[in-house]
Amino acid sequence: MSATSEEPARTPATSDALGRTIVVGPSVGLIEETLREAVASGDLQHAVSILMREYGDAVFTRARRLVMDRHLAKDVLQQTFLEAYRDLRSFGGRSSFKSWLLGIATHRALDVVRQRRREETRTVSDQILLATTDESATIEPALMDQPLRLRALEECLRALSSEVRAAVLMRFQEGMSYEEIARVSGDKPGTLHARVTRSLPVLRRCLEEKGMSP
Repeated sequence: MSATSEEPARTPATSDALGRTIVVGPSVGLIEETLREAVASGDLQHAVSILMREYGDAVFTRARRLVMDRHLAKDVLQQTFLEAYRDLRSFGGRSSFKSWLLGIATHRALDVVRQRRREETRTVSDQILLATTDESATIEPALMDQPLRLRALEECLRALSSEVRAAVLMRFQEGMSYEEIARVSGDKPGTLHARVTRSLPVLRRCLEEKGMSP
């Protein structure tokens, strides 16, 4: 699916005070407007090309962190955009295109995890939810982006069930509210809050054991 000349032009790369290269793309509002126009005109291939260009990396990252496998994440990426192409006409606009796309990716990734469980005839223990809750324990959202801690964090996330891991990532990586997560996952906000709250002290202890105290 090739992009057309109607796609919003990219802003040239610039540098910050430390000399690091920063590529500034079109504003979120412009992207959303262009997508709406493409869908309204029936140019679905154009719309999907924009989605792939702007949000493909985010979809792959979400998938990889849920399925914990690069090759499976690529499969999820492909499934996500095929489903997006199929359902673009019925997109109701109740959320942003990015949230909608990441919601599809989350569901497909969880499908892969469940299928892998069945194939391996094993289940992932949910004993993590029985951990003593420390309501004062938190994990700063910035932790999700620190390169030196990313590997340790992903190893700790492996201990969580796929549903709990998805809720934690959406809450802290994407900054979504529990109501927003509920619309994506189909679970109740209170249930999601409980899952995340109970997982935080366990993640904290795991990181401390790896010498990565938050």
